[in-house]
Amino acid sequence: MAHEVEMKVWVTDWDGLSEALRKRCSYEGTTRKEDRYFRRPDKDPKRHYGFRVRLDEGPPTVTYKIRSTEDGVERNVENEFHIDDAEAFIGMADRLGCTEYMSKVKYGEEYTCGEMTIGLYHLSEVGDFLEVETIVTDEGAVPAAVDAVRAFVREVGMESARVESRPYGELVRLAREGKLGS
Repeated sequence: MAHEVEMKVWVTDWDGLSEALRKRCSYEGTTRKEDRYFRRPDKDPKRHYGFRVRLDEGPPTVTYKIRSTEDGVERNVENEFHIDDAEAFIGMADRLGCTEYMSKVKYGEEYTCGEMTIGLYHLSEVGDFLEVETIVTDEGAVPAAVDAVRAFVREVGMESARVESRPYGELVRLAREGKLGS
């Protein structure tokens, strides 16, 4: 089972951070990720149960997570699989009673640094973020992964006060409602 450890931090100096990442990490290129979120019919509409369909350069990917956040670091049990036809899958989900409740687009630069995937992303309607993620298969390795992610964020000069613990979906919702303060 995959355990995702992820931290995201608000970015105020895109160019400076991009330069620092290029010096420290392997630049993988630019990306654009479009995500559509669905919830099960039997769950509270105010909560974000369900799954995501990601549409980007590769094959469409379905993801569902068991989320938890502690001190700004997400520790998720993550399940992902690729599908051939996103619209057929979405049609099936609709037929089963799932409803789409949100979509988002993020784009930017991606890097690798050891076992970590690093993203410098602009999230439409919200702002700019550094996203640091690593995946471990052994639950016992999660604490060390948390330490590594935190250390990387410090090493690239990001302030702990800029850490964002809310999910992107909540940030997009708040922005669309005009309730997201900067």
